[in-house]
Order: sequence, then C-alpha cells, then structure tokens
Amino acid sequence: MPTDTTASTGHKPGKSGRKEGRKARLIVLVLVLAIIGGVAYGAYWSVSTVRASFPQTDGSITLKGLSGPVDVKRDSYGIPQIYASSDQDLFMAQGYVQAQDRFYQMDVRRHMTAGRLSEMFGKGQVDNDAFLRTMGWDRIAKEEYDTKLSASTKKYLQAYAKGVNAYLAGKDGADISLEYAALGFTNDYKPEKWTPVDSVSWLKAMAWDLRGNMQDEIDRALMTSRLGPKEIADLYPEYPYSRNKAIVQEGQYNELTHTFEQDGGRSGTSGSGTSGSAAGTGTGTGTGTGTPGLQSQLSGLQKVLGDLPTAVGINGDGIGSNSWVVSGKHTITGKPLLANDPHLSPSLPSVWYQMGLHCRRISSKCQYDVTGYTFAGMPGVIIGHNQNIAWGMTNSGVDVTDLYMEKITGDGYQYDGKVLPFKTREETIKVAGGGSKKIVVRQTEDGMPLLSDRNDELVKVGKKASVDTAAPDRGDGYGVALRWTALDPGTTMDAVFAMNRATDWHDFREAAAHFDVPSQNLVYADTDGHIGYTLPGKIPTRAKGDDGSIPAPGWDSKYKWTGYIPQDALPYEFDPESGYIVTANQAVIDPDKYPYTLTTDWGYGTRSQRITDLIQSKIKDGGKISPDDMRQMQLDNSSEIAKLLVPTLLKIDTGDKDVRQAQKLLEGWDYTQDADSAAAAYFNAVWRNILKLAFGDKLPKELRVKGQCLLVDPVNTTGPVDATQKVRECGEREADQAQPDGGGRWIEVVRNLMNDQKSHWWKTPERLTRPGADNRDDLFKRAMIDARWELTALLGKDIDTWNWGRLHRLFLKNQTLGTDGPGFLQYVLNRGPWKLSGGEATVNATGWNAAGGYGVVWVPSMRMVVNLGDLDKSKWINLTGASGHAYSAHYVDQTDKWAKGELLAWSFTDKAVDGNTSDTLVLKP
Repeated sequence: MPTDTTASTGHKPGKSGRKEGRKARLIVLVLVLAIIGGVAYGAYWSVSTVRASFPQTDGSITLKGLSGPVDVKRDSYGIPQIYASSDQDLFMAQGYVQAQDRFYQMDVRRHMTAGRLSEMFGKGQVDNDAFLRTMGWDRIAKEEYDTKLSASTKKYLQAYAKGVNAYLAGKDGADISLEYAALGFTNDYKPEKWTPVDSVSWLKAMAWDLRGNMQDEIDRALMTSRLGPKEIADLYPEYPYSRNKAIVQEGQYNELTHTFEQDGGRSGTSGSGTSGSAAGTGTGTGTGTGTPGLQSQLSGLQKVLGDLPTAVGINGDGIGSNSWVVSGKHTITGKPLLANDPHLSPSLPSVWYQMGLHCRRISSKCQYDVTGYTFAGMPGVIIGHNQNIAWGMTNSGVDVTDLYMEKITGDGYQYDGKVLPFKTREETIKVAGGGSKKIVVRQTEDGMPLLSDRNDELVKVGKKASVDTAAPDRGDGYGVALRWTALDPGTTMDAVFAMNRATDWHDFREAAAHFDVPSQNLVYADTDGHIGYTLPGKIPTRAKGDDGSIPAPGWDSKYKWTGYIPQDALPYEFDPESGYIVTANQAVIDPDKYPYTLTTDWGYGTRSQRITDLIQSKIKDGGKISPDDMRQMQLDNSSEIAKLLVPTLLKIDTGDKDVRQAQKLLEGWDYTQDADSAAAAYFNAVWRNILKLAFGDKLPKELRVKGQCLLVDPVNTTGPVDATQKVRECGEREADQAQPDGGGRWIEVVRNLMNDQKSHWWKTPERLTRPGADNRDDLFKRAMIDARWELTALLGKDIDTWNWGRLHRLFLKNQTLGTDGPGFLQYVLNRGPWKLSGGEATVNATGWNAAGGYGVVWVPSMRMVVNLGDLDKSKWINLTGASGHAYSAHYVDQTDKWAKGELLAWSFTDKAVDGNTSDTLVLKP
C-alpha cells in the first residue's frame, strides 16, 4: 500500500494562483448539493468529499515494486513529466500518475470495452453491453496479449498495471473520484484491480471510432428504399483528384507480383486485389440492397449503433484530423515543423492525456525519452516526439469493415450450399441494483459476430426477410454479421513502444508496420531534417467486382476477403521535392497509380487542399513558414462551400425586405466563420436549409433526424400520388448522426449540381405553408427565406445581435453521469458553453451536423506544433485539462485557451522542464 511520508495535505496548487477561487467554488457546490440534492446528498457531500480524491502532487510517496526513486514534475497546468532509471519504473509511475488524475475515466473505458457498463450504471446499459459483448473486444485484447505481443511490451503493460493498482490500494471509491461517491448512493460498486488487458482493450474502442466506411455502407443500402442507383451515385460522387490532391504525390510503394498474406478466415482460393475508382456508387451486386429484408436489418442495426455510448465516438463524414509537415527548406528555423490536430467527439475529461516519459540516462535498461499525448489507461505515448523524431496521425479511412447478410438455417448458416454451425458462447451481464441477463453470441467459423442478434426486432425481421432471386431460400431468416480487422488479434501495442524508441525514418517505418488497427496516416519529421509519410495497417483485399461499398452476401464464398495488402506494398513518401506533406483524410493515392483498392469512401479533401493552398501561399517567392504560421493554419476558418454558393445567393431577389437585410450580410464577407460573424451565422443557416430542401426531405426515414416528420409517398410507389395517399413518416436517427450532415461529401454533391439548374434535386413539392421550388434558384430563395426566420426564432429579429458563436456552441459533458445522471450532478460534472469559430469541412474543424442543428459535435481534440529545430519551442494544448476531477484547478484549465486558438509551452529538455515545474512528487521504493 502506498504511504505518504510527508505532512502534505494531498494536493498543492503550486504556482497556479487558483486556490482561493477553487475554495469558493467548492463551497458553492456543497450549498447547491444540499439545496438541490436534499438531505440524502447534502448530509454526506461536503468540501472534503469533493476534495478527497485530488492527487498528491508534492512531497513523497512510497510505492512497493519500484527499483529506484521516480520524480514526477508537474507544470502550472498539472501536466506531468516523469523521470526514472528503468523502463519498468517509468511505466509503473505512468500508471500511478494517470490513475491519480483519471482513474474514473479509465474505469469507465474498461467497462465499456468489456461490455460491463451495467455493473456501474444499471439496467439502462444492458443493450449496449450486449452489443459490445457480441463484438468481444476484451476477448480479442486478451488473445492479443497472450499470443501476439512481445515479451517487452507485456512487461511494460504489467508495470503500468502495477502502478495503477498501487494507487488503488487501500482506497474507497470516494477517495478515487467524486463520481464514485455519487454511484455509492445507488449501488455498492467497487473498482477492481487494473490488468494489462484493460490497457490493450482501449485500442479496440479507438479502432471502432475510426473504423472507416461502415456507416456509408449502411446508408447506401438504406437509401435504396427511396432512391435509385443513379440518385445514390449523385450523393456519393467521385473523389476530385484533379482539384483536391491525394497525400502521396512523389512517393512510392514496393510493387510486388500481387502476392498476398493469406486470410485465416473462410476457406477458398486466394484472389488478387482489385484496383478501381475511389468512389463507390453503392450499386454493387449480391444482396439485393433495395429489398425489405436487408432494409429492415440495417435500420435495426443503425438503431443499435446510435445508442452506443458517445465515448465510443461518432463516425461521420466530417470526423477526421489534420496533420502536415514542412521541411526545413521552407521554414524560418531551417528544420522541419510538424502540426497535428485529431478531430474526435468532445468529452470531459479529454480523450487525450499529456505527459512526458524520460529516462535519466538512455541505456538498454532505460530506453525512453518521449513526450506527447496518450490515452489514460495506456502506457507509452501515442502522438508526440522523442529526442530525435516527431510524428502525427490522421485517420486513413481505409475500408477495414464489411457487413455480410447471413442466411440462417436452424443452428447454422449457409455457405456455398452447405450449412455450417455457428460458434456460440454464453455471456452473463451483471446489472447494478438488479439481477443479471444472459445472452448467446453467435459467430461464423471465421469469427464474424452476428450483430443482428442484439436487436429483438432484427431477429423477427430476419425470419421474414425478402432478398433478391440469387439468394438462398429464406429458411429461418437472415442476419447481419461483421467482418472487421480489429476483431483479429494484432500488434498495435508493440508499435506504440517501438515508435516511442525510434531514432530515424527506418526505425519509424519498421515500428509503423506493426500498427495493425486503426489504420492511420502517419506523418514524420526528424532533427536531421527529413520528413516522411507512411500508411500502415491491416487492409483487406477483396475479390474482383467487390469493392466493399455495400453489404455482401455471406452465403457466397466469392465475396470473402482474399487476404491483406502486404506492408511493403503500402504507399509512403520520404523527403518529397515539394518540401511538405499534407494529410487531412483525403485520398491517399490516385488509383491510376496504385494496383489495390484502399477504400471507396475517402474524405473529399476540402480541408487538405485548403492547408496545401495556405502552405503554397506562404512559400511562394521563397517565403518561409514559422511555428506560429503553423498554429494560424490550424485556426483557419474559411468556408469552401460559402465561396461556392455566396456569389449565386447574392444574385437572387428574395422579394422580402427582412430577408434582404440578412442577405446583405453576405456582401463583402470574406467567408471566414469567426465566432463573432453575423454573416457566418446566416450563411450556415442558408446552407443547412439548402441541404434540407434539396436532399434531406428526400432521404428515407432511417437517415433523417429523429422526430422530424414529413408527408411522403408510400415506399415503392410508381407514378403520381394523390395528397390523400401520402403517409406521415418520421425520422429515426440521432441528430448528431443524421444526413445530410453538410460535410465534404455534400459540398462535392452540390458543386457537381450547381451548373444543372433544372436537376430534379432542386425541385421541391408544394407545402401547406409555402410554394414548391422548380429549379436551383427557386430552392436557394426558399432556403434564404427559411434561414432568415429560423435565425429570428433562435437569435432574435435584430440581425445586429446575430453571430455564429451564439449558434455554434460547445458543451463539455462527463460521458456517464454528466449525460444520464441527476440534473444537479450534471451541473457538478459538466462545463460550458464555449462560443466557437470554425465549422464543418473547415481546417478549424469544430464540426456540426447540418441535419441536426448548429451545436458542436466534434472538435480538434488537441493541437500541437513540433519544432524540430528546438524541441523546447514546441507548443501544445488539450481540449480540457490534465485532471478528471471535477473542481480541480486542472479540470478545464486549458479549454479557454484552446477555444481562442492559443497553445501552451511544451518543455522537453531537463532544463526547460525544471524551469516550468510547479510541483515535484518523489515516488520512492
């Protein structure tokens, strides 16, 4: 058990100067709890309850298991830098320190990945647990730990777990975090010891968050109930390679003789990869995507996916990241500059945890000197730099998931005319405050879980499903199974440690080859002046004619995966003549230059091309880029869709003086979406209404916002329908996941239609309260009118009071009790709002979903600029703070600066760290 060997009170505010302010807030908190919570809460919740879990940050603590003393130096923002003399001590201390700040977050994460949230939060999480148990993330993580990871990685994971458990020893829940005190009123939950597998499991959750085109696969199939193949193709246009450049321009891949690593799945001959367009039309063959059976199955699956905890993440068109690197020939330092800002769902505390891991002397016994961003619950650093190299990540978007329609027969499923038995296992879900629930998980022989079993409606529908004539007889119905690379054990944890140790490009590429899932665009720079890019990952190959864009027939072996692209055949780029590399989820490489299909659903390159244009504008005529230029690029608020639409919008006679008053806001507007911009507010409202009128009202209910109802023609009707025959149909999707979301794909859709003024997409029917539109300008006029009155309702009639920030607000919510807990507890745990600049498909990607509203649904989850000329002059910022403790000084102490686009000093060398240290804690053996 750790023992305090000082007279410390347990937390020292250091040089932050916030102690009195915190004390005042804590007193207010306790009064609020007493008033709102009543005697039951007020009697037990006091200032001491709230402060009990604040970590000790100075003095010394004895930790059994250390081989030598470890120093933990925190700056005025509570960001820790750890110094040790052995690898095991370093990672044990990392586990201890992360648990000090974020154990509740770590505990929730491991319960999520294991499908055990019901043990903490009760019966409301049973369905989520059942779905996550069906995928079996923790089972795969255990297999990964047992059979795939290196001996050294296992030692580090064990040391990390030992550190976490040293922190937990002897503590009650209330001593660990305020949330446990709240849970104590409803159940007797007690935190368990941490295990190495708990750390590995979180990689599966992040892989799910960044899984690629599975949502597009579902949406394309759902669209077939209302739209034909040509219309679906309109909504999934080709990637604009000539306008928005792919990542790899001067790079290469090692072309092999089309040999493949064999897939360990269904039996059958290996096939070759298929090249092709990078944009699928959703009109593939096999399952009959327009049939009621598949429609209902996928609709039910979407409902299950939509109910998953937000912490797993929103998988939308706008989600991605920016990362770019500029070589020394274009910088004022003469050395590379590397920037990164991953875009993820906002959470409190942040998904990221900043820290440094330093060996006092680099040797075979102690190999690390690295700093950056990691996940609470995982050892090592995910994104950052060491003494020689820096790296950033963006999601590659490659297609690593496929849905299969399985034909059920008795206790098995049909495959190539035979009935094969399902593999089954029974899972018991324990429920806080109640009993337990047993579920049976069914998998195909190659490990594909039957997701449709997790929805009672899907089971019923599957028994009545109709599919096309190529499908087998119905038998006992149909189900939907998932093939996903993350459901195979991998070696990503090995890659993390290897990248942390890498000293040059060769080491880095070798380390990256182990980064199985999620497949990421990795951007590289080093102190010797080199820059590079590499695409690692386990990326499947498919039989000719199957591009993975729609669900495939599971009963036919020709649709199975044929293998994986060899690592040596994946694209990379090193020291390009251009002197820069930009990744922002655009296409990796032009398909005409590459023999394999990576995906049919790239991001459309709006952000990446804007970053490229900004770089080129700086370096033309020999100009140089500074570190602050990199920061300013991250904050670019320019709207590409506004540049396309505003000239046309200004030519339209709205016929209404109030609408004309709003229209005039767009005159002379520079297309930047600053928080104080009235023009940005009005334009984005017009854009939202254009999307709704042209596309949203024509999509099937499964894609539209839940609760928004329309009178529509019955499904599968042909020819004109009398008004009396129309049916009322209400949307079914959560607002932050509905379509059209207004992301890069929809910008490309509208761009392609701009010159076709009579396209049927611009036509809208008459409504009771307004005329219909017959062409593009009619629809734009209607959208401008609707936007004016929508903003009048939201912001008031006086346009002088309008601004984008009043609409575009960020609320930070604790992802458990902060969303579903009692109202007063949400008040305690949540923060905000912040009025933000930026927007959708913008470099400053404060994303919003145009179908659902203007609120912020994803953000740059952190920002960093690494200066390879002087690492101590690098800068960084997190979305929230280092601490997960509500009312800690470091709960959201970085958020105001993050919202303003500011960055913090990022010390690396011993001298710089010592100069910025506010508190030092010594961990003693």
